[in-house]
Amino acid sequence: MYRQPHRIRLWVLVSSVAISLSGCGDDSEEPFELDGVYTVTEWTENTTTCDTEGPSVLDAQTETSFIVKRQHESFLGQSFTVIIAGPCLDPQSCANDAGAGAIGGLFTGLTPFDPGEREGEAWTTSTSVASRVDMECTGSMTTLYLRSPEAGVVQKESRTTESITFPATPDEDGDPSCDLDTLEELAATASCARFSVITANNPMEIPPAQE
Repeated sequence: MYRQPHRIRLWVLVSSVAISLSGCGDDSEEPFELDGVYTVTEWTENTTTCDTEGPSVLDAQTETSFIVKRQHESFLGQSFTVIIAGPCLDPQSCANDAGAGAIGGLFTGLTPFDPGEREGEAWTTSTSVASRVDMECTGSMTTLYLRSPEAGVVQKESRTTESITFPATPDEDGDPSCDLDTLEELAATASCARFSVITANNPMEIPPAQE
């Protein structure tokens, strides 16, 4: 089975993993009002539909903190700005994970958002994953949103569409490949199957990262 790498809508090329970063983001040097380490107060998950929030899964989580941090980064000679956001074990772990940057976030679980990519009041990004068996591809797409519904409160929402099948097509070398643009087009009209919402409040200052 061949598995194509996932793509986040920011840009960068790491080995054979393509991560597309759309745009350069916001280069403002002004303090970002949402920067901070928050306490997770609600965590819900619906594993069957995205129509409504599911039951609380907060008690089963070990990650009780949540970081939001806008930071300037560079990679392969290119500079860009991202908003790093997501749950983490504690304030120090949050700072260390954010210090790993947008690329490190692929391994720490934090999500990089492009400051210029907005949908209403929320920042948004998406990840797409596809695998191929013979000439048939199966994939999923997750759309993530970061918003602040009120002062001192942040929410990260994820909506996942799963089990999308489509035929493989030749890549530039003529080899069968799973085209992620096709996957995303199909996901736009497919039923959402998994819906998670994390809510956090009481922001505190982000501690210095430790190596």
